[in-house]
Amino acid sequence: MVLKAVLGSLLISNANAANWALLATGSNTYNNYRHQADLCHAYQILVSKGFNKDHIITMAYDDIAHNENNPFPGQIFNTPSPTAPGVDVYDGCNIDYKGEDVTADNFQALLLGTATTGGNGRTLDTGSNDHVTVLYFDHGAAGLIQFPAGDVLHAAEFQKTLTSMHSQGRYGKMVIYIEACNSGSMVDTLPTNLNIYAVTAVSSDYPSLGTYCGYDAVIDSTPIGSCLGDLFAVYYMNFISSGDGTHSLNEFFETVFDSVASYAALHYGHELNQQYGDLSLGDLKVSDFFYGDSQSETKLATPFEVPWVAPTQVFAAPRIAMDR
Repeated sequence: MVLKAVLGSLLISNANAANWALLATGSNTYNNYRHQADLCHAYQILVSKGFNKDHIITMAYDDIAHNENNPFPGQIFNTPSPTAPGVDVYDGCNIDYKGEDVTADNFQALLLGTATTGGNGRTLDTGSNDHVTVLYFDHGAAGLIQFPAGDVLHAAEFQKTLTSMHSQGRYGKMVIYIEACNSGSMVDTLPTNLNIYAVTAVSSDYPSLGTYCGYDAVIDSTPIGSCLGDLFAVYYMNFISSGDGTHSLNEFFETVFDSVASYAALHYGHELNQQYGDLSLGDLKVSDFFYGDSQSETKLATPFEVPWVAPTQVFAAPRIAMDR
């Protein structure tokens, strides 16, 4: 009877678990086009895998699609398409916190479930069994990630927020993917007992790489005038998009690591993705964090297909900044 009760409790617990995601980019201006392109593409992929739209919270300045420099008003592209119209990732990309509401304080408040400033008021309404996925695309430096208007989030503050989430039962398991320079410095001291698995574009002391830049950043014969994506982000999104969710997070990491490292070595010299936190979570499946809560939701989802285009060149984020 005791065994049946325990098994029943576990089944109820799993049935009540849900997948949630927080997607954030802390940059603005047309020169940082790629970050919002990454975010909207990630949003589209999650939805296409059956993720509940009501469980995805997004933060983006939203100044790219209708920017005066954008040759395709109202559209954003994450992948080149030199001779064809391309796939717009902005259409249907719901953004909850825009403009001045994209702040480090709101980012932390969303994680903690506390009051936010501005936005539409949506937040991560998570429980102790839920899986949480955090995706961040932007600039970083040693010990910090950036938000608009000079706002920053320091590694110590971020890890304090994560520790508070754990103690408050705000999630069951969490994965974090950070695309930013020096991104490893945000989580390289992350405790291993928080049920959090973190992956970063680079270690604590290296720049990350943008891609689909210059002559590659073309849609239907029209130059975009800004990089379309980031190397780590486009490779990991392609893995999720083209897969069926059955691979483990470790297999996910190893495949993307090899692709990014090999390509960077050919065109720049160095980009080695990193893993931190509770590495035992690497045995879990991609579908545990990047898909809908049930197989039926995944089967009913509408596919979102962007033809894969292998990058032909990459640029370090600091170099892109100097070229502005």
